[in-house]
Amino acid sequence: MSDFPLWLLGNFATVQQVRDSLSAGKFPLVFGIEFEGHVHELHFSVMDKTGDGIVIEFTADGRTVFNNTIGVLTNSPPYDYQLMNIRNYVQLSKYNRDPLVLGPDSFPATGQGSGLLGLPGDLTPPSRFVRVAVLKEFATQPANSTEAVNLAFHVLNSVDIPLGVVTNRTNGHSEYTLWAVAKDLTNNAFYYRTYNDMTIRVAYLNNVQQGKMIYLPVNRPISAGFLDVTAQMQLVTSKGSGAPQDEL
Repeated sequence: MSDFPLWLLGNFATVQQVRDSLSAGKFPLVFGIEFEGHVHELHFSVMDKTGDGIVIEFTADGRTVFNNTIGVLTNSPPYDYQLMNIRNYVQLSKYNRDPLVLGPDSFPATGQGSGLLGLPGDLTPPSRFVRVAVLKEFATQPANSTEAVNLAFHVLNSVDIPLGVVTNRTNGHSEYTLWAVAKDLTNNAFYYRTYNDMTIRVAYLNNVQQGKMIYLPVNRPISAGFLDVTAQMQLVTSKGSGAPQDEL
């Protein structure tokens, strides 16, 4: 299973080349890893620099391939189920709703965000799929790679799983978000943050030694990665004047 992404990267430059290989019947068989008596389904997202993307899945029904028009993938259930499930949320909107009028009474929304009433907030894969698909579509589209990476991590934060909140009752094992990554395929930059340190780090892959096997250690202990800004505090000099609205 772990060799499959490496095989893809070593043999194809574009998603279309992968499609051509699939249709020519030259694609390898891929098997999942058995864990605790269960063979897990495999879900792979393949994207290229043009934004073209496909989802390749290996399940009990065999191999299936979908065009990834949504730009989202979770580990389960299969991609076609996810697309069908989105139809349960056709009411979602980026715009606030008008007040509900019942007889002589009018009931305005409680605060902002009423257009997203009903957005699933649990941590199951289908709910995370919907949440990411909607947020990335409704968000102001970035103008450059810096804004795109910033938006990517904001969206990923919406599906971050804290340690302990998703726990197996039988063995006490907890699922949580070990790390989050964003990949800039135009500039070959790899951005990541870990559970123990929310600082976003970047590796520029064009600058690493080619042809060698390398690794990036990410599973570090909890870091006191907090920037002390105490010395940057400024005195309000006159009554009624203060910091700009975008400052604390």
